[in-house]
Amino acid sequence: MLSQNQICQTFRSLWKSGSHSLEARTVLPSSSAVNWTSMLTGAGPTAHGFTEWGSKTPEIPLYQMTKYGIFSSIFSVIKDQKPQAKPLPFTAGRDNRLFN
Repeated sequence: MLSQNQICQTFRSLWKSGSHSLEARTVLPSSSAVNWTSMLTGAGPTAHGFTEWGSKTPEIPLYQMTKYGIFSSIFSVIKDQKPQAKPLPFTAGRDNRLFN
């Protein structure tokens, strides 16, 4: 588990490298799950289809769908380039890998 000092150092590093915005705005509905999906796909809810917290499938039809049945994002690009890659959840733990 990261100490509070390590977490602060990580945030300072992200801030210095430009991984922040003081002008970012939420998408509507302003639910965490909908906003995280928008950040990860680079599209709003009307394009990616997720509009509710805890969604497992899009609530509205996708604007664009890949051959994997998901909205086009970095995940479909990685799947095309590295079919063996498996997405992993990421946390503030010791092993912060998104892909295996």
